[in-house]
Amino acid sequence: MMERIKLQGRAAELREKLKEYEIRAQNHVITIRDVVDPLDDIIDYEIERAEQAMISLKVLVAKSREAAEKLKKIDKALHG
Repeated sequence: MMERIKLQGRAAELREKLKEYEIRAQNHVITIRDVVDPLDDIIDYEIERAEQAMISLKVLVAKSREAAEKLKKIDKALHG
């Protein structure tokens, strides 16, 4: 019984992390779109800023995938 409660708690934590990662990732996407605006001249692009946002986005996507995989395993353990 205690193990089940621990798994439920861990699943709730992972769901919260996934929500957080989603919000942060959306902010990076907005930044990238803002910085690399197709209506602006390319010489006005802040490539370094877009690059940093893309690197952060890549990390968040990897973390999201990892958290989603862990959550899937926990859900399978809880619900069969």
